[in-house]
Parts: sequence; C-alpha cells; structure tokens
Amino acid sequence: WRGVRQAYGITPHPVLLHLRLEEACRLLKPTRQPITEITRLSGFEHSESFHRAFRKRYGSAPGAFRKAL
Repeated sequence: WRGVRQAYGITPHPVLLHLRLEEACRLLKPTRQPITEITRLSGFEHSESFHRAFRKRYGSAPGAFRKAL
C-alpha cells in the first residue's frame, strides 16, 4: 500500500473504500443475504459506516439500492 500514493496520487483509504463498496454492490445484486452480513463480507466493521459510505457513493441506502434492482 505504500506505493499507492506515489502511483495514483491518493492515499490507500479511498482505494480500499472503493473496493469494499464495489464488493457490497456485487453482493447486493444477486443475493438475499441480510445487509448486516453484506456489511461484514465487504470488509466494514460497523453498519453505520457502511450505510454512510454507501449513501454518499450511490445516493441511496443499501436496502433501497437492492429494491431498485
């Protein structure tokens, strides 16, 4: 992770957040797993931080995103 800032001009945290949210979207689409389980599987420790990051990135809560599919 040390070379991320030099290679991309950003810190590792936004990259990791992007990867975690992409994984959450991938899991939300085909499954009926509880969102709390998807939170854990996508690498978030707390559902509050997952919901906040998801809403900020996609403009809706994970449950609403799933229903819209």
